[in-house]
Amino acid sequence: MDEEIVDIADSLYNQNIPKLWCELSGSKIHFINHSVASFVLDLNVRLQHIDKCLTLGRDKMPAYNLSAFFNPKM
Repeated sequence: MDEEIVDIADSLYNQNIPKLWCELSGSKIHFINHSVASFVLDLNVRLQHIDKCLTLGRDKMPAYNLSAFFNPKM
């Protein structure tokens, strides 16, 4: 297996957020105090908001929640 996959599997087994996920999310810090569940729930909320923006379009939704596009906890 690839070393990245092993690192991700180890992190998830230990209930930590994998470093690669933090890097891909744009975070320069590792989420030490956050659980995987809270990370996934937060990601789900962001994706629902982005989906809503794309589905409704500018006519129905002229204002966007900018905090959905980045992590304000950083």
